[in-house]
Amino acid sequence: MNQINLKKTIARYKLILVGYSFLVISAVLISFPIIFDLPSPLNEVLSAIGASILSVALIGLVYEYFVKDGFTTDIERCLSFVFKQEFSSINALQLSGIKNVYHGLPSSEIYSAFKKSRDNIKILQTWIPEKEHFSDAISYGLYSGAQVRILLLKPGSICAKLRSEELGFKADQVSLKIEDTLAELRRVFESHPNNSQISIRLYEGTPTLSIYAFDQSMFIGQYWRGENASNGPHLKVSGEESYYIRSLEDHFETIWSSAHTVDIYSKV
Repeated sequence: MNQINLKKTIARYKLILVGYSFLVISAVLISFPIIFDLPSPLNEVLSAIGASILSVALIGLVYEYFVKDGFTTDIERCLSFVFKQEFSSINALQLSGIKNVYHGLPSSEIYSAFKKSRDNIKILQTWIPEKEHFSDAISYGLYSGAQVRILLLKPGSICAKLRSEELGFKADQVSLKIEDTLAELRRVFESHPNNSQISIRLYEGTPTLSIYAFDQSMFIGQYWRGENASNGPHLKVSGEESYYIRSLEDHFETIWSSAHTVDIYSKV
């Protein structure tokens, strides 16, 4: 018998003992006035109290012996059904690996994660906002031994122009931001002692997701019309067993395989 069942058994015997105690007390109270020939008012009061205690004791014992087990089983069955219905979506969410939702890009959390990364850092973006902070964090990651891969939208491409239109910019504005990002990356990494660990490529195509990945975690954003992706909601996805992570990694690798490699020592 395990500890939980032992505690339940002890509690049950205690309740039964209390029930029998009530029976004895009620018998005493009912017979007390008869034995000692007490005045009528007191006799009636004690008899009434004794009868009440007797009723409670009998009801408690009947419940304990005949009703409680079936009632408890029914309650457990109902609760199990409710939990399965209500928490099935939570289980699916756990399997996806989604850990948190943010109103915007959690830049400070990503900076900290990049600095500590010892495995890999991956970025999929049009251009990198707050590029100075990100390049600094990536630099720390390189010192820690991380392999860094960055995918940016190709400046001057049709999709760069379309993205400018979606944001309400001039036609070349997104391309200029991408070129500024590349210039910042060159400035930081062309003299970095571990710059062999960083690769930059430019892709051509419609941007669908922004990705900031480190080790076994990713921050995912979407591209909105009229709004920078970094200002929109982001998901944090983590875990080696996450099917969402695997799909996102496949997405990154597909784009990477057909993207144009950038030499960080020269301009595009």
